[in-house]
Amino acid sequence: MQFNFTRAILTALMLGLAGCEPNEYDSILSDPNCQSCSGNAGQGVGATPPPPIPVDPWQKVEQDMTGYLKAGNSKTKLVGIDRVKKTLTLSVPISVSDFPEITVEVPELAGAKVVSGNDADGKGYINLEIPLELLLKYIDIGNPKRLPNGDPLPAVPGGELPAVAVNFPVENVRIHIYLGVEVLGIYVEVPFDPYVKLTLPIKTQKADGSQERTVAYLSSVPKRDPFDGGFFLSLAIPEGIARQLDELL
Repeated sequence: MQFNFTRAILTALMLGLAGCEPNEYDSILSDPNCQSCSGNAGQGVGATPPPPIPVDPWQKVEQDMTGYLKAGNSKTKLVGIDRVKKTLTLSVPISVSDFPEITVEVPELAGAKVVSGNDADGKGYINLEIPLELLLKYIDIGNPKRLPNGDPLPAVPGGELPAVAVNFPVENVRIHIYLGVEVLGIYVEVPFDPYVKLTLPIKTQKADGSQERTVAYLSSVPKRDPFDGGFFLSLAIPEGIARQLDELL
């Protein structure tokens, strides 16, 4: 299958990213017969307060493991968890339209697959969907490797991880999956030169829209003959979240 990429669009994208509150009372009414003056209003003196609403542990994990790449006033979700499928998804954006819709299983990683297509805005993507349980244990997929051009893996301690290549049926697009215990990466080789070497943070998002903890990184890799350039997305699961996931699974 052949596909023409518009390299300027994606390169431009990479370059362009660079309780209750206390009340202020002068005095506190302390009449024991005044139920409306205390925190037990409507419950009666000595009444037991209602139990707290249970916290959904999956909700916290989802918040801590959902990451966005921010570009100006817009943001793109590149990392997410599906609590129903119990999978984690890394998404590499391909800023062109009409990208082929393909699903490829990864035999070396049971339950993992690479999915490509177009989002609601018509922009292409390549997603790696992998069962969370595979991230929490050692999977023997061979010796540690670097990028195809020999460079260390960006934003990965030690610069290398065991890897498998994916047989992806789009001409001049090659995909490599890197997997260690609680560390995951996907490298997509593309038939154009990103020109610049950048590593950008992918961060979680607060309720007010601001961003906080870095959950992953997206790196561009320039072409270096005879190797094509590409984009590398990496994620490391913090120890605390790994423990939570282990309990939930």
